[in-house]
Amino acid sequence: MEELKSRRDEFKYVCCTVAPYNIPSLKDKFDQGLAIGGLKRKYGGNWRYIFVKNLKEEFEILPPFKEVSMKEFKEQQDLLNAGWRGISLTEDHGEWKLIFGKRKKG
Repeated sequence: MEELKSRRDEFKYVCCTVAPYNIPSLKDKFDQGLAIGGLKRKYGGNWRYIFVKNLKEEFEILPPFKEVSMKEFKEQQDLLNAGWRGISLTEDHGEWKLIFGKRKKG
C-alpha cells in the first residue's frame, strides 16, 4: 500500500483473496484499509474472502454493525449480497467473528 502512494499509475482498486481462518492475513488486510466485498469458492473449490479497496474514493462505514461467526458462510454471503462489507475481525471466547457494516449513502 505504501508503494502505491508513490506510483503514478492510474489504479483505481486493489483486490486480493484470503483464506478463512488465515488470521494474520485477515488482520493485515483490514489494517491496510481493505474490506471484504465477497466470499466465494476459488482455486479448486476452496473458500476465499475477496478483499477490495477503492484507491480513488474514501468511504465511511456507519452503524449499525453486525457481528457474524467466521464459520457462518451463508450468513456472511447474504450480508455481502445485501451491500454490507466485512470491516474488521474480533475474537470472542476463542471464536473468530467478522464485523460487517454498510457504506454511508450519498
